[in-house]
Amino acid sequence: MAMTYRVTPVIGIWNRLAKALISLGLGAGRWRVLEVRGRTSGRVYRTPVSLVTYEGREWLVSPYGRTGWAANAIALGSVTLRRGGRATTYAVSEVE
Repeated sequence: MAMTYRVTPVIGIWNRLAKALISLGLGAGRWRVLEVRGRTSGRVYRTPVSLVTYEGREWLVSPYGRTGWAANAIALGSVTLRRGGRATTYAVSEVE
């Protein structure tokens, strides 16, 4: 079962700092800023994520289960990952 994710004040500060660093192209190479449109609001949400490498491929994994960004990504069917000045849009599919 997935852990529960709660944004505490410390996590909120970390997320803002991480988004700023990743947007500048700094930090670990697997870090990206995930952009996904809200399934009901239509607003674009941004959150820092870390890609997982498995058998030579990169995967976007929601370690806390069906979080807001994961549900939005599945509903929309695509996400944009940004790092530095580069942005790439990917199709999304849910894997058990």
